[in-house]
Amino acid sequence: GGYELQVIDAKTGCPSDKKVVNITKNTTTPVITNIISYTKEDLDDPKVEESNVLTCANPALYLNPEIESTNNVTYLWSTGETTKMIKVEAAGTYTLVVTDVVTGCSTEAFKCEITENKTFPVIKEVNSSNTEDMDDENYKETTVLDCNNPELILTPVIKDSEGNAYAEGDITYVWSTTDENGDIIIIGTGKTITVTDEGAYELQVIDAKTGCPSAKQVVNITKNTTTPVITNIISYTKESPN
Repeated sequence: GGYELQVIDAKTGCPSDKKVVNITKNTTTPVITNIISYTKEDLDDPKVEESNVLTCANPALYLNPEIESTNNVTYLWSTGETTKMIKVEAAGTYTLVVTDVVTGCSTEAFKCEITENKTFPVIKEVNSSNTEDMDDENYKETTVLDCNNPELILTPVIKDSEGNAYAEGDITYVWSTTDENGDIIIIGTGKTITVTDEGAYELQVIDAKTGCPSAKQVVNITKNTTTPVITNIISYTKESPN
């Protein structure tokens, strides 16, 4: 509004000219429309995704606010940071206050919830058998390759860290062994593998949603192809040599 001032000399009663001061009001306040949580700091990265969940694959998230403001603004996060984007590595509620640098007006605290899911698979056991079909009358669990069982099938039993079974496609498998030079080689990415050579076969499984790996489990396969030897065939004149 307009505020008018006139002063009067107390001795003479003479007044001054009137002076008007016009006061305006500007309480322009920025608006936080959203806080988006990203898996990567570089938002131009083609692999960046929006996610509010910390996982083994994404142990850190980057919070980036969307602001509507006609003036420059400053940022104050509940972490004490004053940059526009912040990196978080723990689940919790993060709040942001944005202030207009011209008017000094601030937003209400805007909340962003971050959760965590680090469920990991557990290899309960790895069965080694001569067939996958447990109802087969010739089914046999063994870790020994022999002439009766020239190949063995390794089949794992997997649960998540809370004891629940996984649905098909929710975990990935990595089977490996070592070659004659001691180098690790990947030999399979399916649930089961068939082996025909002795050696140590290692399995690690990974939760497809969280990226969390299991502990590695090794199955040692041995080979026993002991074969009898016919040293001679003797021909006798009678049925009984005695």
